[in-house]
Amino acid sequence: MGHARALVNIDDIEQQLGLFRRIVDEDLSVRRVEQLVRNGAAAPTETEKKSSQPATPVVPAAELRRTERHLTERFGSRVLVKPGPQGRGEIKIAFDSVEDMQRILHILQPA
Repeated sequence: MGHARALVNIDDIEQQLGLFRRIVDEDLSVRRVEQLVRNGAAAPTETEKKSSQPATPVVPAAELRRTERHLTERFGSRVLVKPGPQGRGEIKIAFDSVEDMQRILHILQPA
């Protein structure tokens, strides 16, 4: 909700959409978005205006889901794959207890 409050302070719809995409891509916090809006950094730079292609290739959603399913089966726990900007991202493995965490850590250790 806080992200939306910050976005409504931008008059230009293209700038709103650009910042919205940046929020999603970079997983920006509400405070960071508010700071960008205050400082006028929500406006796209000349490079961003000229470049309609993302800097890094986007991983297809189907491939992400397939990877999540594979890892979920491998670890026996829910796994989320969250891509980020410039090819970075996160892999989150859920666990239910300390023993479950130790089981997962044992799977991660090299043989």
